[in-house]
Amino acid sequence: MRTEDLIEALAAGAEPVPPRRPERGLLVWLPPAALAALAGVWLALGLRPDLAAAVQGPAFWLKAAYTLALAAAGGWLFVRLGRPGAAVGTPLLALALVVTLAVGLGLGQLSATPPEARMPVWMGISARSCPVNVLFAAALAAPFVFWAARRFAPTHPALAGAAAGVLAGGLGATLYGLHCVESTAAFVAAWYTLGVLLAAVAGAVIGRFALRW
Repeated sequence: MRTEDLIEALAAGAEPVPPRRPERGLLVWLPPAALAALAGVWLALGLRPDLAAAVQGPAFWLKAAYTLALAAAGGWLFVRLGRPGAAVGTPLLALALVVTLAVGLGLGQLSATPPEARMPVWMGISARSCPVNVLFAAALAAPFVFWAARRFAPTHPALAGAAAGVLAGGLGATLYGLHCVESTAAFVAAWYTLGVLLAAVAGAVIGRFALRW
């Protein structure tokens, strides 16, 4: 058999992959990822006792907006990295801007706080446990995120894994907010961001092997 005939035989019946198939696959698996993180936070940590009152104030939603923005930017980057040759500059810039804005707000809050009160504003009462708990919630969401990547073809699996970690971390951090009573900009910018960063590092390690093709 000639080489041309073999190629034609192998290509017979092949259909183009729909251009938005990876994104749709990821969206399908995000709800179960969120449910897994929610169940873990609810059962292992419990919901904050003042949740009904907290959702009526802006601080709760500003914190959720930040963590969801991290998840969105991470997911955008994850999808781009899943396509060989796709540009990643814009989602990387979006992720950097989200973090920079949060850090800027946190620093601004600290600068406007009297020196003797800065440490409580920054550390709160759960600085040590917050990043670990965010990582815990992210770990529950991460398997669904990585499973959604089975149709991806990243040329940089570790970087793609880090983006998946940001997505899972942002999602986990949002649901951890249902337990955490901290709401200062300085606390969220420091310790929630650290938790998402830990998830990104773990995702990079996992992605280096799980996302190879």
